Amino acid sequence: MRVVRSSVVVGVAFSLMLVGSPAWAAPAAPSITSPVEGAEVLEGPVVVTGTSQPGVFVPIYEGTDQVGLGVPDDAGIWSTELGLADGVHTIRARAVDLNGDQSPYSDAVTFTIDLPPASPGFTAPGANATVQGPSVQVRGTAENGATVTVIEDGEVLAAGVAVSSGVWITTLPFTDGAHTLSALATDARGRESTLASRTFSVDSVPPAAPVITGPTSGSFVGSATVNVNGTAEAGPSASWRARPSGARQRPTVPARGARRSVGSPTALTPTPRPRATLPAIPAPPRIPSPSWWTRSSQR
Repeated sequence: MRVVRSSVVVGVAFSLMLVGSPAWAAPAAPSITSPVEGAEVLEGPVVVTGTSQPGVFVPIYEGTDQVGLGVPDDAGIWSTELGLADGVHTIRARAVDLNGDQSPYSDAVTFTIDLPPASPGFTAPGANATVQGPSVQVRGTAENGATVTVIEDGEVLAAGVAVSSGVWITTLPFTDGAHTLSALATDARGRESTLASRTFSVDSVPPAAPVITGPTSGSFVGSATVNVNGTAEAGPSASWRARPSGARQRPTVPARGARRSVGSPTALTPTPRPRATLPAIPAPPRIPSPSWWTRSSQR
């Protein structure tokens, strides 16, 4: 009897649990309140706001990619920043509760982002590089559709430099010495970027020819290795090679702007001279022995 009563109690409790349990429902679709359809976003950051029921998460999608996540407060208001580039964008949102239940998507919102231009970049000359002048090609990167102004010490050296495929190029004359340039980008709306800078040096005068002090011209060196010494302008360096068969040989000099260092004298190995071939010496004539003379005199 006790077993029957236990079974009845368990069955009644289980039935009550099924009858009294509420059905789980997916959250309602959220709404996007800003930006509005067709809006232009001209200043950053790009912030999206909306409403939904509290206690859920609100992921933001562009296509199938999630680009942001909003968390509603107790009043159901949420906002999030989006890291989107300039251009036309279409986003939508959905709510997800703690059980993973997802709402339908919200209405899609299409808007345009056009932020002020970013600071342009320098790609040449290299930072702190030494280049040959006086004409120097200056290159960099900037936003498409913008123009670039190049400035030195408050003086405009080039203005309205066009940007093509994100690249701008201009050639400018410079005197020898160190120079620091600034570049400014201006977009089609007339908005200006922050300044970018680049420092480099110009050297238009080639170094004087070095002087070989040893070995002296015409001297004979009786060694398999030869130490070559000389003098040259401080800073540059040159490598030397022997002149084969008396032909003149130019030194190999590093390109201007490359790192310069003065190395130790270069050891040279001379080409051995061929040995002369002497004619064969004939054998001496045969001299008769004394016994032959003795026999001849007796006859």
